[in-house]
Amino acid sequence: MAFNVSTLPAYVQDNKDLLLKNFALVGGTRSRISIQTGVKHSAHLNFMEVAPTLQDGAGCAFSNAGEVALTQRTIETAAIKINLDLCPKTLRGKYAEYLIQMNAAEHELPFEAYIMEGVTNVLAKKIETLMWQGDKSKSADANLKWVDGFLKIAKGEGGVKEVTITTDSIYGAIAKVYAELPDEVIERGAEIYVSPANYRKFMMEMVEKNFFHYAGAVEAAPTEFYFPGTSAKVVMTAGLTGVNDKIVGTFAKNLFYGCDMENDEEVIEIWWSQDDRNFKLAAEWNSGVQIAFPNMVVVGATA
Repeated sequence: MAFNVSTLPAYVQDNKDLLLKNFALVGGTRSRISIQTGVKHSAHLNFMEVAPTLQDGAGCAFSNAGEVALTQRTIETAAIKINLDLCPKTLRGKYAEYLIQMNAAEHELPFEAYIMEGVTNVLAKKIETLMWQGDKSKSADANLKWVDGFLKIAKGEGGVKEVTITTDSIYGAIAKVYAELPDEVIERGAEIYVSPANYRKFMMEMVEKNFFHYAGAVEAAPTEFYFPGTSAKVVMTAGLTGVNDKIVGTFAKNLFYGCDMENDEEVIEIWWSQDDRNFKLAAEWNSGVQIAFPNMVVVGATA
């Protein structure tokens, strides 16, 4: 007796929206920052700051003082895709040979659910890295050349506060970045983004300093931690993996991620191609980032 799965719907068709959102919208930094949808190539981010001036109210005269300032930043996205050929015949003679189902009526991709889960997980990580480390000048880097990420944007903005870190202590480095944060950033919920390696060092320093009760390995390690004595969060950021010489402080909603997600620009699908008798996997989307208020960003860099 054999399993008959011919009446089951395709995994991708059933989960298309979920798969798209998994790699294009959610996870990592994108779960906490501002999302700007409907961006096909570029779009304006419009902001309004109200700054009235207090005046003497004893008299009857009307005197204009203060302003409503309208500012604008441009967020640019790049159209990105992956294309894969998947030939089930390559499984013949392998341990997964029994999964091959190819007959005149049905073509089913072995491991379809696992392949799609793996693809979306990898894409999510690549997008997270692109958001932080993207650099259009790196034309030879297939993962980072598409758009400028937060680090590159911050480096080219005059309003960003840059501080030099000279201590080997990650606690001391974070403290220096925190000390330079504008009061408005603190009021809006300051977050200090660090690489996974720096975050691990920070947590070890917290244990050594006995700044919190350490429960041992039975508790899952947190990915964010309030900096002792403050309301600011230190956040482990996968997009900064490998970037151990930079620490970024701001508030989460000051960072924008742009994509489309309102039309048919984002695609993820698998289909059987009669032309070359292979399965085809295609994913297409657009990504880009921008910093709303550069003067609300502090970047700490080691000397």
